[in-house]
Amino acid sequence: MIKKILLNVTYNLAILLFIFFLIWSIRHERYLLSAASVFMIVVVVFLKVRLVKEVKTLAKKGSS
Repeated sequence: MIKKILLNVTYNLAILLFIFFLIWSIRHERYLLSAASVFMIVVVVFLKVRLVKEVKTLAKKGSS
């Protein structure tokens, strides 16, 4: 379970980092980098949602 918590923290940091990168790239008119950072945010959020669903499933099995 500790691995999943660390993975969740890593996903949160990655989302935050990509948001900062998105802001930077928009301010410096690097729109290709902006598109790449939006894509990476979507990928990391997707992985985070899958992780949360998996943890919820494990928690239900553990409490039963």
